[in-house]
Amino acid sequence: MEIRIIFEAENASFVDYPRGDGDFEAEIKRILKQAEEFLLCPKESDKLTDINGNVIGTIWISTVSRP
Repeated sequence: MEIRIIFEAENASFVDYPRGDGDFEAEIKRILKQAEEFLLCPKESDKLTDINGNVIGTIWISTVSRP
């Protein structure tokens, strides 16, 4: 199985946070929480959004390969 969490940080509202800023850390935690919910609970959307509702990434999970 392969899991990919992809941030596409072209969105200015996400890119403008300075690293180490409390807002940046809170935003990353919020996005990773969305990924966690996607992996643990059935959800229809694989899109990750920032606090403003802009799509900033996706999560992808492969099917289990059996020999």
